[in-house]
Amino acid sequence: MQVVQTAFDTYNVETRALATQFGVTEESYYPSIRQLLTTVLAHTQLPFEVRTGTSEVRPGKGRDRPDFVVADGSLIVAYGEVKAPVIDLVQLAGSTERDDQIGRYLARVGVVLVCNVREIGIVLCRSGVSRVGLDRVPPVDRELVRTAPLWSAESDRPRFANELIEMLQATLLDSTPIGEPATLARILALQAKAAKAALPRDLRDLESLLEDYRDALGLSFDLDDEDGREFFKSTLIQTAFYGLFAAWALWQRDRDGTAFTWDRINRYLRIPFLAGLFHEFRNPSRLRHLDLERHLDRIHPAKAAGFMISARLP
Repeated sequence: MQVVQTAFDTYNVETRALATQFGVTEESYYPSIRQLLTTVLAHTQLPFEVRTGTSEVRPGKGRDRPDFVVADGSLIVAYGEVKAPVIDLVQLAGSTERDDQIGRYLARVGVVLVCNVREIGIVLCRSGVSRVGLDRVPPVDRELVRTAPLWSAESDRPRFANELIEMLQATLLDSTPIGEPATLARILALQAKAAKAALPRDLRDLESLLEDYRDALGLSFDLDDEDGREFFKSTLIQTAFYGLFAAWALWQRDRDGTAFTWDRINRYLRIPFLAGLFHEFRNPSRLRHLDLERHLDRIHPAKAAGFMISARLP
């Protein structure tokens, strides 16, 4: 965290100094923005790269020169638009300048980062709006879902640095496409880590799950021992995440015309133990006790679609 705090301090010094100088343009801020975002991504272990000065093929005609992009190998997962500190982020999110540049970026990847140097925000499609088949997303269908301050008093910077970390981590884990197998593995691992951390310390109400593991796999766990609890938590989360991805892969292959949801996973997993485990997860009291629902809901199959298609899996 100290590395992020130092980067946040450096960003404030550099960009505030630039803002007082004559002849400064948006491009003058790019190196500072790139360095700050790169440091945050490294801290969160998100395997994405921030690039400036790129030239992207524009569908239909010409090329786009976004202010910056967040990329996963050759796949752009988010576009970034930078304006001067005097510009309001809400105004920027609804901008139609440069042939509706933000609307076109949003239609293309579903996530646009907007930054006015003073703060940064996330623009997504409004809830219920699908960008599929759209050339651009109009302002009425966009939403500035979250913002994080970048300029701040020195005493507030640790808190605002945490806000930036949380915003980028949540957005890039939940809202961006994935293009590389290694990235998919890393994202699932990060989500699994968060799910495991959310499990309760007291696991004594899970006797039925312990019996399932013992009967199906011959595994036993001593929940009165710290190592035993950790072993059970790791095993439970690994089973849930691997099982969920396996079920999605089978659904992707079969294309039975139904939407994929984890609570119907027994349609695809024919292994009684796994089907039974997810049946246990669907129990409302079990979901509340384990706090698993929000983590399983995050693993939306659309995130892996880009990877599966590019890898040409059968």
